[in-house]
Amino acid sequence: MFFWICGFDKRSGRLIAIITNIIILSTDKTGFRNKIPDFLFTVLPAVLIICAWYLPMISLYSADFIEIHFGHHLLMRFLSQIENHHNPYWYYLILVVNPEIFPAFDLVVIGFIISILRHRKNKLLKIINLWTFLYLAVIIIARTRLAWYVLPLYPSFAVYSGITADFSFWSTK
Repeated sequence: MFFWICGFDKRSGRLIAIITNIIILSTDKTGFRNKIPDFLFTVLPAVLIICAWYLPMISLYSADFIEIHFGHHLLMRFLSQIENHHNPYWYYLILVVNPEIFPAFDLVVIGFIISILRHRKNKLLKIINLWTFLYLAVIIIARTRLAWYVLPLYPSFAVYSGITADFSFWSTK
């Protein structure tokens, strides 16, 4: 569910989710038989959702869709500044630190640190940490920087805020 929520960014968030899951599942030290349910639960739904959108578009618009969507929307936005959206590399940090846009960013930072220090063996948090890092790296490297590119990070920010709340609640008892 986490990656379905994160994937509302023209499917690129889901593509990064698939790569993240494959990395985590392939580095897991358990046997392959134990990885199949994780793979089916995490990667397969994302692939099905992507295919449910891409296949009708490709069949309806054929080469035009492939050229415009992959060529212009994904590749050109990544490689060059289009539509006059050229902001500095730290643009997304300015957005998420801004209290008017994301008022709980301090909880996110604390939750991220707690997730790394206290929950090292939690596979789901490993996936969320890796996905957050990979997605943030991709949008920072991309040459076209739009404010709404940061939106798929909000579900992981909510998880980190929840980790902070959980830690502070249980540490006071």
